[in-house]
Amino acid sequence: MQKVNGDTMSFSQGAKTSSPLPPKEKTKTKNSFIMLKKSLEHLNGNEDPSLAEMWSKAGGNDQVCAWAQLRQELVISYQKALPQASHRRPLSEIDLRYIFQNKLNGGIRRRDSSGASKANEQENNTTMDGECEEGDGRDGHNGRNTVQQDTVQLADFVPFYIWWKGVLSIIYDLQGLWCDQNPVRIEGFQSRRETELKLTASDIGTFIIRFSESKPSYLAIAWVNHSDGENGKRIGHCLVECRQSGFVVAFPTGAVMYLKLAELLHNLKKLVHLYPRLHKDEAFNVNRNEDQIQ
Repeated sequence: MQKVNGDTMSFSQGAKTSSPLPPKEKTKTKNSFIMLKKSLEHLNGNEDPSLAEMWSKAGGNDQVCAWAQLRQELVISYQKALPQASHRRPLSEIDLRYIFQNKLNGGIRRRDSSGASKANEQENNTTMDGECEEGDGRDGHNGRNTVQQDTVQLADFVPFYIWWKGVLSIIYDLQGLWCDQNPVRIEGFQSRRETELKLTASDIGTFIIRFSESKPSYLAIAWVNHSDGENGKRIGHCLVECRQSGFVVAFPTGAVMYLKLAELLHNLKKLVHLYPRLHKDEAFNVNRNEDQIQ
């Protein structure tokens, strides 16, 4: 491990290029790009060509896109970026439902407007080894059941796509762990609330790894910190920044980078068992190449 400063985050490059479009599709795509360029100028100046390409292929206009078509494009982009891993662990219906409900169906804007104060309160009051995971922990529905919509707003897709690229980058660097089953090493597409519910019946030191909902290219680790008796279990949270050069966690004394995720997990003494009850020494081998599928 080594101390690190705030250097620029870098991402792994997967196979993300697309096949040439048929001649009939080129004019339609060009016109879509023009509309998207104008729309994206009002969305933080984001003009990522790959973002516009996915939106256009899904039939999106300058405001909205059908979820059914965008869903197909997400599956395709996952398969192209991760040909081996996607074969071993394809996106499930649960994964896709999480993406729609938590990241695309207005969840980001609701979290920004209603969860900011609670996120700050949690960060100030939770004791942990690393940095606090942001977000209010609710599944993008403010605690209520809502009727699933079948469209996605461009305003929601732009920040989602940044997060999605980070997810693909993490999986690319941890393909071996991502494909491991029984138990799953990285839960991935799982909300903070669902994670905490799983851990409430677990022993102290049990932990779950998932994708951060709030920060692109970050993993979030939740663990049973201690028990408050009648008040139930206290769940700790920390963020792990996934860089091409290693995995960074923030301690009170400063940020530390580990070359492998396994090294980081072994160093965090409060983490003992991977959910549901596999000891971390068995689940994460420090001598393993984590990007290699076994």
